Amino acid sequence: MLFLKSRLGLRHNGVPMWNRRDWIRFGLAGPIAGLRQGAAAQTFLAGVSAGVQDEEGLRRLTEELARLGIRYLESSGGGIRLADLYAGREAEIKDEFDRRNLKLAGYAQYSMMGDATRRQELIELHLRIARFAQPLGARYITQLWTPLSRKPVAEDYRNFAANVNEVGRRVLGETGLGMGFHAEREDVVAGMLEPVMESSDPRFFGLVADVGHFQAGGLDQLAAVKKYRSRIIAIHLRDFDPMAQGRGAFVPLGQGVIKLAALIAYLRETSFTGSVNAEGGVLEANRDYMVQRLGLEL
Repeated sequence: MLFLKSRLGLRHNGVPMWNRRDWIRFGLAGPIAGLRQGAAAQTFLAGVSAGVQDEEGLRRLTEELARLGIRYLESSGGGIRLADLYAGREAEIKDEFDRRNLKLAGYAQYSMMGDATRRQELIELHLRIARFAQPLGARYITQLWTPLSRKPVAEDYRNFAANVNEVGRRVLGETGLGMGFHAEREDVVAGMLEPVMESSDPRFFGLVADVGHFQAGGLDQLAAVKKYRSRIIAIHLRDFDPMAQGRGAFVPLGQGVIKLAALIAYLRETSFTGSVNAEGGVLEANRDYMVQRLGLEL
């Protein structure tokens, strides 16, 4: 009890109590507020998604994550492949993550998954990625569809599904990692989400639901999450303002139209066990919003 009083800043042996800014600084305001309101328990991991372009970028990123107390990172598909950057040096990145108390929650990447002629190449690539990521704590691979020069047709979806079903089966069976589709704004606008979900096997291929891209592409993000709840293995938190920059733009969390609090409440109520990662924007601002406003434990 004395330990708890000391850690929580209550007066003990002359030590002054913390003020409200101290609660916010150490990331306790949101969780405590959530407990007061009787919020359901957090059954999912919460962190961020970010990419790097080189080894120095990764070092700076891991330092910043450690400073901010963020433990879970999904490597963004917009950066360099970590499996390529650290090929043959896997122990080095494992040591870096261990020193920072970090876990690689997920691993995002683009590939030509719709090309029926590349199946064996795709299997080998994803197994290599999974074997690299699994010792770092990863639980899933986020699959982005390399953009086509035209709107996908039925054959494209059949090829995509045939590939992801086999790749996902091999990855899950040999490494335990799941795989899920990440629809970009353009994918949502093109109507790709539903045919990808309908054509792929839910045993081996799920969904990484980026609520910002959903909303930007014309979907009601919360309704989409509810529709595909059983397939979702991870959530990307973004916010979107349809009036920004003429055609709409992603904005800092809490400054757009996305019902982030309602989304988190739904995930708590349904005992979601995947990952929830903020993507885009400033890491510290994302951390503060997730902890203080959404009551998440990172």
